[in-house]
This record gives sequence, C-alpha cells and structure tokens, in this order.
Amino acid sequence: MAARSNEEQQPTTETIVTPSRPRSRVPFGHLIVNEKWIGTELASAVTGCVRVVYEDSTGIIDFHTSSDTGVVYVSETDLVSGNTYKRKLVKLRKATTVRGIVLAEKTPMSSQHFPALQRFAVFDIGLVLIPVSNQTEAGQLLCQMVITESKPQGNPFKQKRVKSPVDQNLLVTIQAIPSLGEVKANALLERFHSIRGICNASMQELSSVVGRSIAQNVKDFFNRLPP
Repeated sequence: MAARSNEEQQPTTETIVTPSRPRSRVPFGHLIVNEKWIGTELASAVTGCVRVVYEDSTGIIDFHTSSDTGVVYVSETDLVSGNTYKRKLVKLRKATTVRGIVLAEKTPMSSQHFPALQRFAVFDIGLVLIPVSNQTEAGQLLCQMVITESKPQGNPFKQKRVKSPVDQNLLVTIQAIPSLGEVKANALLERFHSIRGICNASMQELSSVVGRSIAQNVKDFFNRLPP
C-alpha cells in the first residue's frame, strides 16, 4: 500500500502502512505500530527514538517490539468500562507466534479496577503486565524494549549459548525497573524464574541478589501493582 507521509516526524521514523507481515517479522531497531495509534500522544513519544512502521492490520496486537513479542495496550477507559479487555488478552495468551506483554494505564481513575486486571492477566493466564501512568510513559517503555532487543546481547539469534538462558521478553520487561541493568536483571530471573516470582520475593531475598538499593527499586516498581 502507499506510504503515508508526516512532515512533523523525525528523519529516523518511517510512517508507512502495509499489510500485516507473515509471522510479524520485525527488523531489529523497529517498532511495528497499529495504525490506530497515528497522531496520538504515544505516537509522538516513540517518534525519533526508534524506527516506527505503522501497519493497517496487526490483529489484536497494538505493538510489535520484536518478531516474537506482541504488546497489547489496556487504556484507562478499557479498565473503567469493565472486563471487555479479557477476550483480547485471552487471544494474546493463545497466540503461538508471539509472546504477550500487556501495558495498562494505572491512573487515579482506573486504580481501583487494576487489581482485577492484575489477577486475570498475571495470575490467571500468565501474561507479563506493566503499569504505565500515561501514553508518553508507555511510548518511552516501548522504545526501551526495542533498543534493548536490538543490541547483540538482547538478540536471541546473536547470543552465545549459556547454561541457563532466560526468556528475552521477561528480561526486557525487568529492565524497565529503574537502575536495573541487564546483568542484575538476568540474576533476578535466574533466581526467581518469573515476574511473579520476583514480585513475591521478600526484600531480603531480593537484596541478596541485587543489593538493597536496587531491591527497593524492584519493590517500588511492583508496588504499583496493588496486592
């Protein structure tokens, strides 16, 4: 299909609309975005930090940060309106070609509805759930995920074989925690095996792996998810 131009975009951003890619192959350093996000606050946040490609058909996926990672966005409105997001998340969990991550707007208005989403997405169907306060924060996180996965150490095809490889999608998610680099993120996943394991770990257990200061950052990050 014809490319869409946007004079306000940075030179590093491609704005084109294409059919959905077979198996969602995503070049390293690119973010595939459903075209419904064109012109939004989130689109502005990702412009210039990574190469953005808008597609007119990505199914239930809002964003592809890599070939095997699909991200679904649950807005404040989605949370407040009830359980309409559940069907989409179930489809994401059943997807065989991508592993799912959920970004969800946790705001003063949606905060009371967040525990239900957390229980369903994380504990019932086993997705990775990351709270964000707004679309700008979500865009910054998506850029970080793309950049991390584009590095040789973040690329599973370029990695040397290690004794206990960790899931690259979980690694990217954990590195969203402030001051937590790749080495310590790997150490947490090696020790606790999953997002849920890290979330449930005590301060003492976390401190034994990453030190008290970063352990506090980990606790603060997951405390944004109500118990």
